[in-house]
Amino acid sequence: MNARRKIGTRFVEAIAVGTVDEAVEALDLALHTEWSKANQLHNLRRMRKAGIEFCKFSAPGGDANLPLESELNGKRLSIDEAIDLVKSRAADIRRSIFMGEVTF
Repeated sequence: MNARRKIGTRFVEAIAVGTVDEAVEALDLALHTEWSKANQLHNLRRMRKAGIEFCKFSAPGGDANLPLESELNGKRLSIDEAIDLVKSRAADIRRSIFMGEVTF
């Protein structure tokens, strides 16, 4: 695998210095992160297309939250801010969702 690519980078490192189980775990995490990123971006772009301008960040809750998820939980973000967040910090918010703010 090409080490410059995002998916598989930790997998290559784990194979080089770790066990096969660690490598499989690293690859599984990388795939989950990329799947989550694609899903979040898709949903945010659909919100933008529907005319929604703001969303609320929602973390999974409890002690399972990563530090960034705890910090952002319940915060209101513009769709553009949310898209930038997903692109730059996908691994830190992979279990979170964005809820569109709809006003009538």
